[in-house]
Amino acid sequence: VKVESTAKVNLDRSNLVEKKKDPVDHIDDVSAPSASVADSFEVPDPSFYQFDDERSHEKFEAGQIWAFYGDEDELPKYYGQIKEVRRIDSTIELQVIYLTGCWRLPEKIVRWDDEDMIISCGRFKVKPNGKLCTYHNTNSISHQVHASVVGKNKYYEIYPRVGEIWALYRGWTTKLKRSDLKNCEYDIVEVTEEVDSWIDVSFLEKVSGYSSVFKCKLNNGGKKMSITIDRTELLKFSHQIPAFKLTEEHDSNLKGFWELDPGAIPVHYLR
Repeated sequence: VKVESTAKVNLDRSNLVEKKKDPVDHIDDVSAPSASVADSFEVPDPSFYQFDDERSHEKFEAGQIWAFYGDEDELPKYYGQIKEVRRIDSTIELQVIYLTGCWRLPEKIVRWDDEDMIISCGRFKVKPNGKLCTYHNTNSISHQVHASVVGKNKYYEIYPRVGEIWALYRGWTTKLKRSDLKNCEYDIVEVTEEVDSWIDVSFLEKVSGYSSVFKCKLNNGGKKMSITIDRTELLKFSHQIPAFKLTEEHDSNLKGFWELDPGAIPVHYLR
């Protein structure tokens, strides 16, 4: 299963690394990662930006919301709140409660047919008596989530925001099941505009010669390929992908392109 490059192992002196996600204690809730451990696979290193720096030990504080890799498809579709951080020398211990059991979507939002299917955007709440999970490293953690706190009950709203990069379920249908996730394919998009009723996104495509650098996809007329997603179909959004916009300092030919965190890129883009 996928884990950050803090557990890198050089393979045949290539630029590929093997990443392994630490097992998570089983949680008796369908919305939290299970304890199963899939076979590891090779994920490339980023070419320019060190995404590991964004999850270095000093970045973690109690109260924050972070995205966690799940076992179904090794992508960051789960959210957990940091309850306590303990640092001893070069080690870290995190106490985490998942945002589980209280997923809430506005009434008009289309629902999954499968009640166990993962939801990664909408309104969430930390389960009051949720199981406290202990992590002794950051290998299962993808990125910090900037959630909006709503109401006195402290609901957390997590929606695609302008400038973020998200994956969309390709060929999305409400009949998609949790058991289908390992075989899903995705489109990668940049959120360009969002209002109360819809979200505009532009499609990205991988840049030849790079494993994790993406650029806007253009149509035959040279215009950006984009679509408008009605907020009633929010479930089309699979998960956020940490991203960094490249500048001339990285490569003049890549200015304005995006480098994406390989750990959150769907595997079919990495093959």
